Amino acid sequence: MSSLVVGCGYVGTALARARAAAGEDVIAVSRSGVALDGVESLERDVTDPDLELPDADRVYYLVGAGSRDVDAYRAAYVQGLEHTVAACPDADLVYASSTGVYDVEDGSWVDEETPIEPASERGRVLLDAEDVARAAGGTVVRFSGLYGPDRLVGDRYLDGARVPAGYLNLLHRDDAASALVAAAEADQDLYVAVDDEPVDRHDLSRWLAEFTGREPGTLVDAVERSNKRCSNERLRGTGWAPAYPTYREGYAAILG
Repeated sequence: MSSLVVGCGYVGTALARARAAAGEDVIAVSRSGVALDGVESLERDVTDPDLELPDADRVYYLVGAGSRDVDAYRAAYVQGLEHTVAACPDADLVYASSTGVYDVEDGSWVDEETPIEPASERGRVLLDAEDVARAAGGTVVRFSGLYGPDRLVGDRYLDGARVPAGYLNLLHRDDAASALVAAAEADQDLYVAVDDEPVDRHDLSRWLAEFTGREPGTLVDAVERSNKRCSNERLRGTGWAPAYPTYREGYAAILG
């Protein structure tokens, strides 16, 4: 098996390392190159319409926009993906999307069958990119809030900081990498990748305070951000299971 990991950021780097450790021939594609043991590095700009990439059995597309500007979103998620598909037309494609496509504020559950009507232009761009991936016969994986070594979600909710109400959906970086592989080898074209337990922001602040010995944040009732609970039932149905089922296990491993 040969794989291209296009976009070697936080998850892409972990994925490239894991696939190389599993014995695959892995090429990491990025603008500036990466240095990973057992992984070939290739410098490419996916926004180049003349993009050239080597043949591979599978392409994982994890390019980030680097900005919340709509044009940057479209260049990275739609145009870059189109160029990658054109450069590797015969490869199996796995596209990393986001649970941010769900505009839900009432704390309800969402899954792959939940209807989506994006309220923002960025949300529409994300769905356009998913359409590109599916039209190419690819698989889409919608990720929730990613955390792991050197990246915690919610640590700002301590020491008196304002903590809004509502749910967070989290996933450890290493579980994100394994989810991409599981989805690639399964039979559906869309999966939601989250851990087993959405966490209320207030509960996360209290838990972090107790675990670290710091003060919790100031809990308020207002919901200022997206508020939804994402289900991983379909992805678990492939046989995949997170090594860190909830934030408790994942955060404890990081914080010691």
